[in-house]
Amino acid sequence: MESTQFEVRVSIGPVHIFATARDRLNILSVPNSSPFVMLTMERHGDRWELEAESPYYSVGIGKKQTPTPPGLANELLTLGRNWAESHPEEFERAGISEYSSIIDSFDEILDELVDELRKTEKAFREILDEPEFLRLASADLREKVQDAMRMVHAMKLQCGAAAEVICDAACEESGEDE
Repeated sequence: MESTQFEVRVSIGPVHIFATARDRLNILSVPNSSPFVMLTMERHGDRWELEAESPYYSVGIGKKQTPTPPGLANELLTLGRNWAESHPEEFERAGISEYSSIIDSFDEILDELVDELRKTEKAFREILDEPEFLRLASADLREKVQDAMRMVHAMKLQCGAAAEVICDAACEESGEDE
């Protein structure tokens, strides 16, 4: 449910305008156009403002950024504000898409952590099986390494369970089946 890109003609040629979040929109020149402009606007209360001091502007692909002509900056700001007011559904769509991406990131983050813990647990097992470690390490050190390996194993199980709980809650909240 991503936001739709709209193509609008301005004084420098066509630009794309689209919502990227519930309170943010981008305006950028179509690919390979010159001059190239890109700006982000954010909603602050009931006002739409530039995210940065001035939009990105260059007079050619790969060329150095130069100050945006004031007239063009004003034209794009007006376009952005008017578009935002007339397309509230695009911001709703972008907000839902952003939320979905956040929820999906939990799974990715925890999967990476579980994978890293799995590798760490395997490395501990390999250390505990090393003949030189077995020969030279004291019983106390071997016990501490085994305890650490058990803790890593427990963390791996907890992360897997956390991922499942978050996934189940997100699915329940959205009314989806797993």
